[in-house]
Amino acid sequence: MRLTTVILLASLMQVSASTFAQRITINRHNVSLESVLKEIRIQAGYSFVYDVKTVSSAQHVSVNVTDAEVADVLKKVLYGLELDYAIDGKIVSILRRTPSQLVYTPFAVQVTGKVTHAEGFPIPNVSVTVKGTTLGTITNEDGIYNIQAPDLRSVLVFSFVGLKTQEIAVKGRDRIDVVLEDGVSNLDEVALISTGYQRIKPEQSTGSISTLQEKQFNSRINTTDFIIGLQNKLPGLLVNNDIKYKEEPLFQIRGISTFNGIRKPLIVVDGYPTELELASINPNEIESITILKDAAAATIYGARSSNGVVIIERKKAKAGRSVVNFRSTASFTPKENYERYRWDKDGFKATVENARATAEFQGPILWEFMKDPYMGSYFTFPTPVNILAQGTAGVITEAEVNRQLDSLGAYNNTKDYGRLFLRTAVTQTYNVDLSGGSDKALYYFSSNYVGGRSAQIKNDNNQFQVNGRTLFNLSKRLSFEVGTSYQELRRNAAPVPGIESLYAYERLQDENGNPAPVFSNSFLNPYYNQTLIDAGLSDNLYYPLQEVNEVSEKTHGMNTRITADLRYNILNDLNLHIGGVYERAKSEANNLATEHSSIVRQFMNYYAEDDFMGGYKYNFPKGSFLRNSLTDNRSYTARAQLNYDKQFAGDHSINLIAGGELRDIVDKSNSSAIIGYDDQSLIHQSVDYKYLDTYTGYAMAMFAPFNPYASYQDLFRLTENVNRFISVYSNLIYTFKERYSLSGSLRVDQSNLFGTDPKYQYKPLWSLGAAWN
Repeated sequence: MRLTTVILLASLMQVSASTFAQRITINRHNVSLESVLKEIRIQAGYSFVYDVKTVSSAQHVSVNVTDAEVADVLKKVLYGLELDYAIDGKIVSILRRTPSQLVYTPFAVQVTGKVTHAEGFPIPNVSVTVKGTTLGTITNEDGIYNIQAPDLRSVLVFSFVGLKTQEIAVKGRDRIDVVLEDGVSNLDEVALISTGYQRIKPEQSTGSISTLQEKQFNSRINTTDFIIGLQNKLPGLLVNNDIKYKEEPLFQIRGISTFNGIRKPLIVVDGYPTELELASINPNEIESITILKDAAAATIYGARSSNGVVIIERKKAKAGRSVVNFRSTASFTPKENYERYRWDKDGFKATVENARATAEFQGPILWEFMKDPYMGSYFTFPTPVNILAQGTAGVITEAEVNRQLDSLGAYNNTKDYGRLFLRTAVTQTYNVDLSGGSDKALYYFSSNYVGGRSAQIKNDNNQFQVNGRTLFNLSKRLSFEVGTSYQELRRNAAPVPGIESLYAYERLQDENGNPAPVFSNSFLNPYYNQTLIDAGLSDNLYYPLQEVNEVSEKTHGMNTRITADLRYNILNDLNLHIGGVYERAKSEANNLATEHSSIVRQFMNYYAEDDFMGGYKYNFPKGSFLRNSLTDNRSYTARAQLNYDKQFAGDHSINLIAGGELRDIVDKSNSSAIIGYDDQSLIHQSVDYKYLDTYTGYAMAMFAPFNPYASYQDLFRLTENVNRFISVYSNLIYTFKERYSLSGSLRVDQSNLFGTDPKYQYKPLWSLGAAWN
């Protein structure tokens, strides 16, 4: 049995705050749903969890409330969007509730329950996952969880650091209560644990640490993302790229420690923190992964460790003959078959009822407003409302209304959606490495290629990476190690709408196979739109099948990482380590929307003016719209450290480090746009950007005021951020009889982020820990 006690001092404290009812005052018109949720979060202090695709594709909303409760505001904001919400304490979940397409996976079971300790108290932040999937959640402060299991045979995995992991089959039950018992970590299987700064024996650890070895990690052979490879393998770690918390993919260790700062764990590769994207890490090169979960384990990294630390050790060469390894994998993922989903059989009926309520409330005048050349843009509704509005106005008979509604309800676009937009996803990987050497010089080289075809048409990516690491033992006391990595990646993307953004009755093609418009992103009703076309303006409607061929984005990125380490053994138990890392990531993205895309057509309509001479002035000229963005991120870390590891008098051992670091991070980015562009001749038309900027804003447009617009600040931007750090740190571990351990960590950081006020500078972070094995 292992008993661990951690004493946190200084600023490393867990703070519990009481919640109070918050009142909201907000007045916004025709803004994105995401911006309104962000405003509610700022005023009320609530956290939001939602699927970013669903929220970003929702139509713009308007809300005007004063001193209202959060629940009342959410009801107003989500009215008519077919979205719902759930509030649990200070966390608000935004849920999809499309009446026409209420999604349930086949034989899904909603399971809830409570997780308690063997001694009877509830356990918060327990990881609850569906085995073999990316579905997961965590328990709240009362130990309660709620998760949807895909089918009756699903197995739930309950894990928490220091406790025995349990796997329980659902077997159709909707409530499963779990009792977790104390357990022993797998640390005993590891000879030494790397904390990035030092290597320690398992019995010397007084903090919460979990380690995954190469064999366990590689059980998912087709994984090209090392983070996904950690899924369901380490207790307390939550990973799900499909779920976004505060606009970031879910990647958490034991929950989060901040609502406003960086919420991702710190990633350390071969002893140095990395600023590169996680995709730059080749999973085939990983030898071990260690996770530091609490303050006693992670304080040595300072405030950046507040969300936990993931330490990656990559493979190194071993003395001997040259060894070549080749590995190739191919994975095929069939396209999603939405026809097998259990859609709500009464979904369309609910849609019609909502549409009927809207039409009856507006009355016969609604039809007149919808086609009015001056007011039509303010009355945009889904197709059932349009049909009922004509019936209410007497334009068509009741029988014709029912015939058209029945025709809509008899069709479901799930089959056509899969046929037109989806395909089998294919991922191929090739990895080769060469290693060997003598006691004097060791080498390890590898190359890796990944080619991927997404499940969505016209979306693919590929990347190539080479790595090299060499170790030179210059003498018995002096060694030098250098490593380099280079990665190049390319991505092609096209806009494929999510099926949740479409109504089930909407056809994607007409009877002749031509692209058909949908309600989402059209911003105008079809009758007023025809008025604009007849007057000589552009078609404002959104045609998904056309858009996927008229809009494309190409991204080219390059990542470089160079490390160098010099070690000198002063005494048998004392050595000096001087080293550092340099990283650079460059990326360029070009987004091209042709003149036939809805993006350009809607911009043209938004900025169009009547010249009162029988024509129009197009302030946004006809032609393609090209947007370019460049990012250039550079960073370096320089470190000098003394290491002392000594065992004396048989039963006593000390592991001590002390050192200092310099760190510099520079992030640059710029974006630009070309309007009226000809991709063949590379010529573009002149644009009065000052006029466009003045003309931008709600109600400024004459013909399509709800269309997207682009301010000068959105089109052209240049940013540069420079952050510098200087740090000193130390860590001491004392062990008696390899059974009792005491540890202490101290770190002092100074940075330009802390300002000039002395009271915010040189604040030490420190922790003490004790363990009995």
